[in-house]
Amino acid sequence: MTEVPGRLLRWQVKNLTRANESLDRLAAHPGGPLVAQGGVYASARSYRAGTITPLIVLADAGRAHLREHLADYRNVKSELPLP
Repeated sequence: MTEVPGRLLRWQVKNLTRANESLDRLAAHPGGPLVAQGGVYASARSYRAGTITPLIVLADAGRAHLREHLADYRNVKSELPLP
């Protein structure tokens, strides 16, 4: 599933889901966390050098969930750019 976006920023997830609680629910999924939050340091040449940008990534369970339900998501959310 290399076509699945590798990472999103928190505000991008909020805009896509239109909810603040979405990340908490995805991280607390009963079958295992569907997402994880990581971070990357800004480059030394950046005006935000030394800061960490939080990134939301699909966990292994999230990739498996997407693979299993991809056709359903395409039917329900046709406007999303899904693989």
